[in-house]
Amino acid sequence: MGFWQKIDNFFLGRYEDRDYRTQQKAKATVILYFVVTITLFLVMYGIAVLQGRGLTGSVIGIIIIQFILFISLILTVKGYNRIAAHVIVFPLSTIVWGILFVGTYTQDIITAVNTVVYIYPIMAIATLVTERRPLVFYTLYNM
Repeated sequence: MGFWQKIDNFFLGRYEDRDYRTQQKAKATVILYFVVTITLFLVMYGIAVLQGRGLTGSVIGIIIIQFILFISLILTVKGYNRIAAHVIVFPLSTIVWGILFVGTYTQDIITAVNTVVYIYPIMAIATLVTERRPLVFYTLYNM
């Protein structure tokens, strides 16, 4: 058994006897976890170290998001991909709207409103990892 096969079996072993669509959603959730986690670590490094700000509210927010994403990875590995998808999408949508409303008090309005563009990638993620009914809910939630 090769190295990548062992990794695939560790993360997605519980999905071997499930239908192909569920397997693909679980695989998308695991890949999404690693891509977003690496990206957020780079952003956190840029804020804390390169900009010299240290442990600010932005860095704490990134740590909270990392924790939420880690919970979704654990749920996916345990075989609960449907719950893991909601653990990813709902908090991320809520955080974007929280940044928008809190940012209007502390920043200029243009900077705060620009955070709305993050809703589109979150909706793309929801399309990949959830079913049809939750996608309608997330669309209405983000309108």
